[in-house]
Amino acid sequence: MTYQKMLRPVGADNGEEEMDRMLEQVSQQIEEIIISTIEKMVFAEVNHCDYTDPEKIENMIAASLALHEPFKKNFSLAIERKLAFDMADSLFSAYEKEVNEELVNDTVLEMLNITVGAVSTALFNGNHDFKLGLPKICDRFPHDTSMHIYHFKVDGLSLLFGSPDLRLFLKHGEDI
Repeated sequence: MTYQKMLRPVGADNGEEEMDRMLEQVSQQIEEIIISTIEKMVFAEVNHCDYTDPEKIENMIAASLALHEPFKKNFSLAIERKLAFDMADSLFSAYEKEVNEELVNDTVLEMLNITVGAVSTALFNGNHDFKLGLPKICDRFPHDTSMHIYHFKVDGLSLLFGSPDLRLFLKHGEDI
């Protein structure tokens, strides 16, 4: 099934049950994109976890990235500090760089940027241009009740990815 069919399926107006089915399909596809992207970057197995309240996970490095076009929404990423340091160490060990806070933050920002780019490309199926801002480090995992949060574990440590409400993409699929 292509992303376009998932985002603009026939019968999309057949009620709430059909919308829920489509949302589940899109969510699963996004989850696969996130897992694949992260696994390629960190060379480690990434496992999906059941939803956990982001406020209950402590000691994380968080970042956000704004989608400016075709509408304004934010994506978020939060990684447990130890996992972020391990990722940076894995990525930069070949360059014999000493891992410090700045390099770890850069790793988190780049991971968010690459993941949001892959997810946005899939959501818009290459049929619409999208414009992203610059990723930035945040004090905490920025989320609200309209955000869809994906929770993953890498070596037993948490990684959270927040996406705008998926209904937005389905609803605006033909309008944007």
